Amino acid sequence: MCKKNIEKGEFRIGVITFYPHKNIKWYHMDCSDRWIMGVQFDDFWYKKQMDEDMTSTLKWKIGELNGRVVVPAKMPEIVGALDMPRFMTAITTRYDKFRSFRFGLPDNQKYTENWKWRCFLATMLVCNTHETAMLAFIDKLFKVYRTPEALEKLRGDQVTTKAWMDFGDKIDLRHVGKKMAYILRANKKLIDNHDGKVPNDRDTLQAMAGVGRHVASITMAWCHEEAEFGIDVHVKRILKRWGYIDDDMHDLHIEDKVKELIPRNKIGHFSRAFVDHGQQVCGYTPNCDGCYLRSSCPTAAKYLDW
Repeated sequence: MCKKNIEKGEFRIGVITFYPHKNIKWYHMDCSDRWIMGVQFDDFWYKKQMDEDMTSTLKWKIGELNGRVVVPAKMPEIVGALDMPRFMTAITTRYDKFRSFRFGLPDNQKYTENWKWRCFLATMLVCNTHETAMLAFIDKLFKVYRTPEALEKLRGDQVTTKAWMDFGDKIDLRHVGKKMAYILRANKKLIDNHDGKVPNDRDTLQAMAGVGRHVASITMAWCHEEAEFGIDVHVKRILKRWGYIDDDMHDLHIEDKVKELIPRNKIGHFSRAFVDHGQQVCGYTPNCDGCYLRSSCPTAAKYLDW
């Protein structure tokens, strides 16, 4: 959003969202890139209440922008019961962000040691925070500190560190003070013990402050393409809704079950797909009406408005 006030009586666009709960986000007409993707005039409510000028303006804006926006093909709706492997195929086909972020590097530097370092720090920063806040933070951070050695110079600089913490607070990067301390300590360990490289060893990763099992699993999957599965709130919530796990199932038991059923080369992608599906559709208040899996989901009927 542009963060500017919408004046009283000004034409505005309301978009229903489902993160972290059902809500409406309001946009100026000119903030078109935020709401226009794939939208048609018939998708709008209250069309009959618009006067002729509003109607023509909105139709023109939709036509102008959709002419230069590539709209992804709509996924066909899936019908019938799905076991976990077929569910994996369904959501990994739909969501393809696994190892897709560049973290501020050009495409020809993806998957280098520097990319892995940035990926590792980003994974530490995103815990308990919406991904958009983390991406906004690292977009600026990695423009200033491009290497582990450059970031090391920040240690002990309390004034500059405080400025980064204030920026993190402003964009709602949760627990930013603690996270800054963790990434600086982890960064020093990487320099001192691993030549600035991210180790491919779970125990070594988890020995670092701020790196729990989830961060280690995601790091192993993203940086080293190991068959590791990160357990977070999106994973647990969606797996329970589909009846794949019990309410009291331990994280390690969930990991074992996934690794037993899912092909090794798909486990990391499967883990990432939960994040996208959880943020976009199957949130705390799920958007079952807009979910292409609703006819297969055993709990969708609780939320669907028939």
